[in-house]
Amino acid sequence: VQRDTLNAEYRYLSGQYDLPTFQARFQVAPIGFFYADSYALGKWLESHTAPTDTVTVRGFQPEVYAVANRHHHGRFFWTTFLVNPARAYKREEWTAEDARDLREHPPRYLVALTDVHDGLDSPEYYETRGYRRVTTFPGYTVMELK
Repeated sequence: VQRDTLNAEYRYLSGQYDLPTFQARFQVAPIGFFYADSYALGKWLESHTAPTDTVTVRGFQPEVYAVANRHHHGRFFWTTFLVNPARAYKREEWTAEDARDLREHPPRYLVALTDVHDGLDSPEYYETRGYRRVTTFPGYTVMELK
């Protein structure tokens, strides 16, 4: 696998693969990881924010921050361990900290998971907290602070 990945990287860097062909190699459908979608979302965030703006991405897509060259102003830049029932360690305390960080340092854009309709990862949760839906990407809803 490593040799195959290095071969693909060589082909991309030498111009034999275009970016979409290269990115298509980095997807794991069973866990909902599609790098090309994260890349498009990250580039959108980068073009719609200033370098000093913060953004927040719910779920587990930390690569979006890297592509966008932006950051989240808190400790919890992903939420899997806050919402997954199997990971309940300090959930109440950490959920309260996450809410406080978002309240005290609200990001201009917040990315929620389109197919989730309840809780910290859902667009509906943030609509009740002053955000409005502005655009979507496969699996993601971008929300802007009103």
